[in-house]
Amino acid sequence: MFPNGAKSRGSDHEIVILLHLVQMVRVVRKISDAVLAESLGVGFADVAQISSEDFKPSIEQLCRLFRAVGMETEGIFEPSLEQPGKLALAADGFGNAIERGLVILNEEGEEEAVRERAGRRSRRKGA
Repeated sequence: MFPNGAKSRGSDHEIVILLHLVQMVRVVRKISDAVLAESLGVGFADVAQISSEDFKPSIEQLCRLFRAVGMETEGIFEPSLEQPGKLALAADGFGNAIERGLVILNEEGEEEAVRERAGRRSRRKGA
């Protein structure tokens, strides 16, 4: 993924992309503002801020968001070597997150498509 075996450690662009991934997973899993707020232990205003284009989460906030939408964090986040007590994006964390996110999006999308087809068949039978 990166030239010469270089590994990413969480650039601003990667954080924004991972936040968008979390938002997409939230949509396909139909996680409401209320459920997200409860899961994160925050109010509705905080959820609105999280959903805004201007929100730039810390690694810790991003990790909490991953958990709140039911995404695994192992192999994505790890303790920071430079800042004890903080998290960092694991060396392969960005790629792992994208890979897992795509699996979720594809599975959820396929389940939705199956439900839609079943609904169309039942409506045709009833017509």
